[in-house]
Amino acid sequence: MMILGTLARDLSEATKRKNAMIEVDPSCLLSSLLFFVGHLLRILSFYSGAVGKPHEFDFEKWRALDPGYLREQWAWRRSIRAPAISSGLCSAVAWVLLVPPLVSFAWLQSRGGTHRMGTHTALACFACAGAFFEGIDTLMILGSEATCDWLQTSFELGYGADGAGGWRALEIAWMTSQGTRLWVDAIDWLFLSLSLVLVARSVWLSERDGASVFSPKWAALSAAIGSLALVDFVAETARFAGDWRDFSIAAAFISMLNSLVLLPVWILWLGVELPRARGEVIEDPLKRAHRSSSSADRAGPAGSSPLAANWGNNPGGALASDRDGWSEADRGESGEVELAHVDLAS
Repeated sequence: MMILGTLARDLSEATKRKNAMIEVDPSCLLSSLLFFVGHLLRILSFYSGAVGKPHEFDFEKWRALDPGYLREQWAWRRSIRAPAISSGLCSAVAWVLLVPPLVSFAWLQSRGGTHRMGTHTALACFACAGAFFEGIDTLMILGSEATCDWLQTSFELGYGADGAGGWRALEIAWMTSQGTRLWVDAIDWLFLSLSLVLVARSVWLSERDGASVFSPKWAALSAAIGSLALVDFVAETARFAGDWRDFSIAAAFISMLNSLVLLPVWILWLGVELPRARGEVIEDPLKRAHRSSSSADRAGPAGSSPLAANWGNNPGGALASDRDGWSEADRGESGEVELAHVDLAS
């Protein structure tokens, strides 16, 4: 609730600054939405049973490779195949859309590539790596799901003494394929954790230097999500070494909290912070420089005549507007203006 309240205050301030128009980075907005929708589809299909056939996971029957239970398991997997694939695609696209805002953040915090380049280069690299591995993981899911679905529908799996040899072989092959993508899937959370920790460190160091343009509360949320993502990575990779059930439940809960609530809010908050930061870092110095240049042009160089200043602002009408103010000494005998010789070398 505190996080949502802080975000609401930032949105209110952004509204006042932009004359009742909230400016949100479009990549952040779409990425936040896709993270939320992707994990919502995952919850509806895998956990709630709202999508696909009703199914209750029985760990003991699954570990015993019970033939009847394996048939039920595959029927359920086939029924949720479409939302499961959609969930993976949403997450992959959300990761890709998150990369430009994070790279933009790194560029702004590095003051155009001149400040703490190690931290900000690593941040950009981790963001790109996370998007890359999420895309690889999605492609691996598409391949394994399509192949297993083809095997169960096109091959005779009822061989063996109890007529379930094929189903057991298929389940073991499926578990092996899941194991090959275990690290690919889990390493996304590691890259996310490293990226968010570097984000928090960058903002806090800038805050210490008095040059921060991003909210320290947003940085604190970054550190919190990064810590949870690291715990999720450990839980994902420890399932084979420890208690499968307990670590799977822990990983599912942390992933749900991060992807469904905290991460979308964090990305949306970043989308509000980025336009304001760009304005302070890029637009304001340019405006100040433009105002200084305009003032200097209006004043003219030191010791210059009003004619020279007027000529710089209005070259076409300078002579006509200032002619009446000249003294007779400035005119020649013929009534024409005598132009003074200007030494360009001086």
